[in-house]
Amino acid sequence: MEGKKIIKENYAIVFMYLIFFVGILGHSFDYVKPLMLTLTPFTLFLMGMLVVILIRIDWGNNFYYWGSLTFFITLFLEIIGVKTGIIFGSYYYGSTLGFKVLDVPLIIGFNWVLVISGAYSISLRIFGNKWLLMFFTSALAVLFDILLEPNAIALDYWQWKGGKIPFQNYAAWFLVAFVASFIALKFGINKPSKPAIHYFIVQSIFFFSLLIFN
Repeated sequence: MEGKKIIKENYAIVFMYLIFFVGILGHSFDYVKPLMLTLTPFTLFLMGMLVVILIRIDWGNNFYYWGSLTFFITLFLEIIGVKTGIIFGSYYYGSTLGFKVLDVPLIIGFNWVLVISGAYSISLRIFGNKWLLMFFTSALAVLFDILLEPNAIALDYWQWKGGKIPFQNYAAWFLVAFVASFIALKFGINKPSKPAIHYFIVQSIFFFSLLIFN
């Protein structure tokens, strides 16, 4: 049974890398890029759901409880952030990421869950100390956002008012990831999820590649 689980998991991970590789190619050609942007929210949702199913196998129902809480907290913070500018800085979302609730794409809360899951899983493989675990999870989340930001602006995921990314944004990312990892520990999530790790890695490769080749 465990062997079949590993085989299915590995197939899913290979599929994940294949989809994002196609995405890198698609974003590299001007005549295909508009289609890639149109497909962005659907791709993120479908790939994310695949990863959610696989993480649930690793973490059990506690993942649903923690994931739902993290989704709603981050979505709420994003809504407050867009309206006031007091959390991440002054910014607004473009049209690329699809359906919005109060000017924030629903996919944003979903992706927060997946990014933190990946950073947390990587950290679980390295650290036993909970404080180091939470710190490193937060640091990885910030590093991911550093890769993400210039691409997000170029692809009209969101735009910063004034054109500059404030330090406040990275500080907020760190704090949100720190609190989310603390809550994950309280829910008893204490083993790394391989699919979460690979989704974090493949998204990082995707955004790094766009920085280099576009």
